[in-house]
Amino acid sequence: MFLKNRKVTIKKIKEYLLSTGKLDAEELNEISGLDMEGGIKSNLLPQIAYGKFLQTGILSEEDVERIIERASYAEEKSRLLKWLQREYSNLSSDDHKTIAGIKANDFGRLSRKLLTELEGVDRSTGELTTVMRALWETNNNLQEILFDNDKYSFKEVLELFARDYYADHPATLEKRLDDMYVSPSVRRPIIRTLDIVKDVEKAFGKPSKIFVEVTRGTTNDQKGKRTKSRKAQILELYKECKDEDVRILEKQLEAMGESAENRLQGDKLFLYFIQLGKCAYSGKNIDIESLGDSKLYDIDHIYPQSVVKDDSILNNKVLCLSEENGKKSDKYPIQSDIRSSMEPFWRRLKSCGLMTEEKYKRLTRNTGFTDEEKMGFINRQLVETSQAAKAVAELLKERFGDAEIVYCKARIASEFRQEFDCLKSRSFNDLHHAVDAYLNVVTGNVYSMKFNKNWFKLTDKYDMKTKNLYAFPVVCNGETIWTGKEMTEKVVRIARNQNGIRFNKFAYFKKGALFDQMPVKKAEGLTPMKGGLDTSRYGGYNKSSTMFFMPVGYKIKNKSELFIMSVEMMYGERFLKDKEFAKKYSFDRLKKILNKTVDEVSFPMGFRPWKVNTVLSLDGFRVCISGSASAGRSLIVQSQIQFFGEYDWQYYLKKLSSLCDKMKNNPNYIYSAEHDEVTEEKNVAFYDYLINKLEKTVYRHRPNNCLETVKTGRTRFVNLSVVEQAVILLSVHQIFGRNAGGCDLSKIGGVSHAASTGNFTATISNWKKYYSEAYIVDISPSGLWEKKTLNILELI
Repeated sequence: MFLKNRKVTIKKIKEYLLSTGKLDAEELNEISGLDMEGGIKSNLLPQIAYGKFLQTGILSEEDVERIIERASYAEEKSRLLKWLQREYSNLSSDDHKTIAGIKANDFGRLSRKLLTELEGVDRSTGELTTVMRALWETNNNLQEILFDNDKYSFKEVLELFARDYYADHPATLEKRLDDMYVSPSVRRPIIRTLDIVKDVEKAFGKPSKIFVEVTRGTTNDQKGKRTKSRKAQILELYKECKDEDVRILEKQLEAMGESAENRLQGDKLFLYFIQLGKCAYSGKNIDIESLGDSKLYDIDHIYPQSVVKDDSILNNKVLCLSEENGKKSDKYPIQSDIRSSMEPFWRRLKSCGLMTEEKYKRLTRNTGFTDEEKMGFINRQLVETSQAAKAVAELLKERFGDAEIVYCKARIASEFRQEFDCLKSRSFNDLHHAVDAYLNVVTGNVYSMKFNKNWFKLTDKYDMKTKNLYAFPVVCNGETIWTGKEMTEKVVRIARNQNGIRFNKFAYFKKGALFDQMPVKKAEGLTPMKGGLDTSRYGGYNKSSTMFFMPVGYKIKNKSELFIMSVEMMYGERFLKDKEFAKKYSFDRLKKILNKTVDEVSFPMGFRPWKVNTVLSLDGFRVCISGSASAGRSLIVQSQIQFFGEYDWQYYLKKLSSLCDKMKNNPNYIYSAEHDEVTEEKNVAFYDYLINKLEKTVYRHRPNNCLETVKTGRTRFVNLSVVEQAVILLSVHQIFGRNAGGCDLSKIGGVSHAASTGNFTATISNWKKYYSEAYIVDISPSGLWEKKTLNILELI
């Protein structure tokens, strides 16, 4: 019998069904669509384990199901054995032992309730059905049955069931995330997201529509791999081609020298080389010197942009003569005369690896798009797959049952940025995340409304090109939700102007390792490896981790001081629960930090801990406390003030970053003012702009802002090369960022770790030397509400 085999093939199943008379030959022939010799991806272990009992009839399938269920719950083998002896006395002692030894301690994700008890509607017939019945009676797979809302109503049934279940069985967020099998790495962002949503709900009420961004992500085959440069890709592929014209192209590429890497970033030149310098639709030679002439050469999308969003250069773009592109027009499939004449050339490119299998299929296909394909292209823009996105959406759906969840592909917002010149610079500031959120709402709403199945039909005229999609009004059910050009211009203005964006960091009690896990040699003041061991003899652990901070007042003789004391993680919870312990701990901790015995301690700001990322306002300049340094004598602070500037400077900083990255990745890279768009004149203007920011804005109150170094170093800066200037400009710009480690200003007369905020004194009296006001600023998760404490400097 086939159940005895670990590898079960379709052929063996058919043989078994025929021999037992369960199906006749004609019915067997209807079984198709699977590899006859290949194995099913299931080892059928329960059937194999209980095979002999089922075959001989000693146990029925119901008996086996009951035994497996009991074994799954049984924690001890001896208890299962006693149960078997009592319930199945007809079995021999050896059989009892055999069954008790069969491993059955894991549960599947698919329950009986899901498969056989929940009922949904089959929309094609209007009948009630179950998941198991639908699997048996149709060719639909589990994913289609559960989530294809056009075929079945199970998605709605499951959402309603989950909502009712958790209404009757309230669970903590931690328990809900456990039930969803959410990995630890994504839990904090989910929790933070829900905090922000709660805050926004308080301000604006319950939402009617919620937008969830779905990131593009990295494929498994890309993870951990460094992408080859385009030049390296081309030269590697050329090795497989033996034709003489390839050797000519190799010489052209080598003649470009180090500038080739930069120039190949342009799609036209890259396509020129992977198409062997020929037009994709006519085979005519292309003049490399005239590539920039848009009247002569075009980049065409094989699958038209009006139908599908696919800008893949490897799968959907080809270089062609503008004249040939005009003849082809925006139709698919490609005309038969072009296909018949060019197919040998395309096949040659594919055989050399210069054309992907997918691009070849698209070029040679002779049928148009089906309605299913068109809807698939549209739905790809509206459907998500991310685990974190699903978890957030499910929790939000439970909280706001009537709200519509709209998924926004990050790529759609990115295409809007590119089309309408709203570039993203990650180095300029951190506010690009907020702009992304805004653009996701805008673009996601346009897509979801325009292509909403309640009123969208494939017979309607539509265009998925980014430029055209937002150029015209979108009217849904008689309501204009997008006016076209007017609203596009408004969105662009808002996206470029970031001054109104609120920035906040999540304040938290630190968790994790209690100290540096590597033991160190014997010394005083270490954490013992075991209780009672003298660290001066046996060594111990160093760098005890900080859980939070506490402002502690102390006296030494007649001198009073206020100190921001770091509280170690191993004592943090007890510190918060036991005030007497907290007081004793403060005496010991301050003695260790100050190397002095204090006479008295107090908590002048009450017994309120300062969490990691607590925000301080120092004469208006905001920093957050992110850690401690110098054995607790200093604080590590990070700037909370985001760098603001005109859009032109944001664009220029992106060019500076791009140039420096190219030089870093390729020391032989040759700078080009034309291609890199970086000049000495602009560099000096940007340098002066940054000086003005440090001198005349709130940054003049930044701890260790290095203004004098930057001002006196201007002459040295002017005398540097353009590339060296670019490096210095990025370093000076770091003064405005959150990097507490500082920046390298050695080439303009500074030090290599200038502007560091990693050694900000924890002694409050020292703050008075530089600031007149210092407040704790409590900020709500969304940044909509703020509250200041009293002036800390007045406490001493």
